[in-house]
Amino acid sequence: DFLVRISGDSMEPKYSDNDKVYIKRQDTVNEGEIGLFYLDGNVYIKRQGYGELISLNPDYDPIPVTEYSTAKCFGKVLGKCSSDIIEL
Repeated sequence: DFLVRISGDSMEPKYSDNDKVYIKRQDTVNEGEIGLFYLDGNVYIKRQGYGELISLNPDYDPIPVTEYSTAKCFGKVLGKCSSDIIEL
């Protein structure tokens, strides 16, 4: 399990730019759950949809995951880290 820093506003209002979130390592997440994904050279924190990754911010369109996509799930987002973490 590990922490990652959010970059961007696509998951607002739940997660904002520079928030740190806990990730539970697992190979899949259920539809509707928020996970950390690799898709075609980019890494995203998104809600798992049916054949797509979904932002919480309505200003962003869903990202399709096709049979030609290179995709991997790194884990499930458990929530925000509320305390300061020392970065090395």
